[in-house]
Amino acid sequence: MPITFTELCDAFTRARQSYLDYREESFQLAEKIYHEMISYLGCSENDLKLVPDKEDYDDTLTYTPAGASCLGDDSFWHIGFILQLKATNCEGPFESVRFAILFRKTPNGYSTKIASKATEFNIIFDDPSTFNVLFDDLFIHIKESYDVGFKDFLSTGKAPHNIGFDIGNLRDNMRCRILRQNH
Repeated sequence: MPITFTELCDAFTRARQSYLDYREESFQLAEKIYHEMISYLGCSENDLKLVPDKEDYDDTLTYTPAGASCLGDDSFWHIGFILQLKATNCEGPFESVRFAILFRKTPNGYSTKIASKATEFNIIFDDPSTFNVLFDDLFIHIKESYDVGFKDFLSTGKAPHNIGFDIGNLRDNMRCRILRQNH
């Protein structure tokens, strides 16, 4: 039986619907990651902001999980975050830590990772406890960047990212710590 135009249109329709279903499911996962991360960190929605994982996003906008998510050429969905940290007394100084989480569907759930790291973790949408392994890795990555980053700078004189610790708030000095591999 020869392939007809109608059959091609039907194949396109099925493929498009599969993508749209996957996209919607991925947006739901992005929202779940955001809320589970807030719960894990014990911070407020004001402390964790969603942004696209790109350099030229509009920082005057408030992004939804869908608006902050983008399917990359690497087959992973990318979602960016900005975590605003403050001194213990909550009066400042403030520093924003920007990072991205990548995820894609697998037969056993979702493969996830921190953008600057190679280690992948499997999470299951309906099992919030599976998110903790990813969040534990993120927590350690951020904490180590503070625990050893300044010491490394003092001993090597090289600052691969912004040192931070400015006096004043983020709006005044626009400093942002961007997590990268090897601090």
